[in-house]
Amino acid sequence: MTNYTLPLRSQCCSNCRYARGFVYEKHELLQCCCKPPEYSTRFHPRWPTVYHESWCGSWVYVEAEGGE
Repeated sequence: MTNYTLPLRSQCCSNCRYARGFVYEKHELLQCCCKPPEYSTRFHPRWPTVYHESWCGSWVYVEAEGGE
């Protein structure tokens, strides 16, 4: 396992291990899954919606699948 870190300007939600993509009204968005889901006003658990350029400080690089 390598301890690879991208420069801060490249550390964004679009290349984070915890981000899960989805499409809403023709817009590609992400859900941040680094913490447990929160309950919304409709009492359904959900993760916060974030943009591809967002950054929260819990960023972890997405490693290539199957490789170490």
